[in-house]
Amino acid sequence: MAVVVAAILIKVGWDMVFTLIDELMDAQVDTETRNKIEKIVLEVGKVCSLCDLKVHKHGAEHHVDFTMTVPPELTVVESHALFTRLKRRSNEN
Repeated sequence: MAVVVAAILIKVGWDMVFTLIDELMDAQVDTETRNKIEKIVLEVGKVCSLCDLKVHKHGAEHHVDFTMTVPPELTVVESHALFTRLKRRSNEN
C-alpha cells in the first residue's frame, strides 16, 4: 500500500514540476489562445498587418509581443490611441 501511495505522490510531483518549468521558461501558449489574440488585433480598425506574434504565459498573465503595420497617414497620436483600444479590448477578453 505504501508503494502505491509513493508512486502516486511521485507522479503528481513530476507533473507539477513540468508545469512549473513551462511557466518559468515562458512557454508559448496553445494555438487557440494565439489565434484568439491574433483575431482581436486584426479586428481593431486600421491595422493593416500583424507579424512576429509571440504569446508567453507568465504565471496567471499572458505577455504579448508583436509588430503591427498601420496606414502611413496615421499620426503618432492616432497610432497610440489605436494601441490603447487594442490593449483595452484584449483585457476584456
